[in-house]
Amino acid sequence: MAVDSCGSFVDAAEECKVSQPALSMQIRKLENTLGVSLFDRSRRPNRPTEIGQRVIVQACLVLREAGCVQELIDIEGVVVTRFVSDPEFWSVLFPCLTQQIYDAVRNK
Repeated sequence: MAVDSCGSFVDAAEECKVSQPALSMQIRKLENTLGVSLFDRSRRPNRPTEIGQRVIVQACLVLREAGCVQELIDIEGVVVTRFVSDPEFWSVLFPCLTQQIYDAVRNK
């Protein structure tokens, strides 16, 4: 998602506080797993492919729902220290978000 909003892998990596090679590797690993190209790397700025855009839209929905779950838990006064999911999935698909969730939980 950061590559889409920033338009480049370099800027997205900076925003996510990871190296550009690490971000590129994570996205490439996801693309290999899914069997599709998520970004058109031949043009600047980098833009999602048609399927990449659909994956981003779906990812936004997932994140929105995850936020709703967190709100429900917060209402009960419970601090979540671990998001129940496959950590590999989150770290590959959302490297920036993973760090933000980790920082938010650590600061509660």
